[in-house]
Amino acid sequence: MKCNLDSIISILHQVESCETNDSIVFTNGVVYNGKYYPIKDEKEFAIIYTNILCIRDYGLADVRVLQKGLAIALDRITPKGSRFLVKALILKAIDRGYFSETAIAKAGELKQHTVNCYLEQLSNEQFILAPKGFPITEAGKHEYQSCVLKSKGKEALEDPSYLVEESNMTEHRTIKTDAYYEQSGNIGIGHMSGGEIKGNAKVAGVINEAEERDLAEAAAEIQALIRQLEQDNPTNTTTEQMVVATQAIEQIESNPTWKQKAIAAFKQGSLNVIETHPIGTFIIGAIEGWQKQQAK
Repeated sequence: MKCNLDSIISILHQVESCETNDSIVFTNGVVYNGKYYPIKDEKEFAIIYTNILCIRDYGLADVRVLQKGLAIALDRITPKGSRFLVKALILKAIDRGYFSETAIAKAGELKQHTVNCYLEQLSNEQFILAPKGFPITEAGKHEYQSCVLKSKGKEALEDPSYLVEESNMTEHRTIKTDAYYEQSGNIGIGHMSGGEIKGNAKVAGVINEAEERDLAEAAAEIQALIRQLEQDNPTNTTTEQMVVATQAIEQIESNPTWKQKAIAAFKQGSLNVIETHPIGTFIIGAIEGWQKQQAK
């Protein structure tokens, strides 16, 4: 599942506008401004989960993994995240037909002088074509008129990574997790670069950010599958749960890519989130069996 610019914008807006000092906590729902909002649609759950991981990997917000992957907390938007958000809002406004600096500022609920500065930057970075028009109050500044997206700007609407500053993708930063692990350097399990392994962390080699996102997506996709099957089938008894688990196992096994992602996630301990689920227990057993077969 790919990162989605609209979803990232929405999440960052919520983090930025949170009325309390509390974090926004995402699990099978969202705790926001002291209230709990359940997420009943499994597709929506997977989308939000994936895009929070993108936000973390891009360095757009401070993100903590809670309860060994059972929940994620977003504490605050970073300065890089703020810059990303402004750029994204400007490109979205232009894409919706707001071409002048004044109109873009109004559409994005941004200050005009901020839009002026970012339009210049986006123009220099070849995201947009932005002719200068009328002089504005600030000396030496002209209002941009008739702004249009260039091919790079259109690509950024489909792939948010285009808007991420290069340093975001490669810099060393600290990730804090509750009773799990804290480390700087590459995100992963057991990779040390001035960090410290804490709690019950598993030392399992270096996992880069892209691989970790794939492993987290595997868990989210299995969760979504379980929710869908639970809606369509009874699960009151152990026998019924086994029937649903068998359906899930068959779907995963019939997709070689999904099966390999599930095995990799199991090997790295990334499926803890479904281990406590009655149906998830059977699925984990099947994945463990696949892993043992491969090891022979």
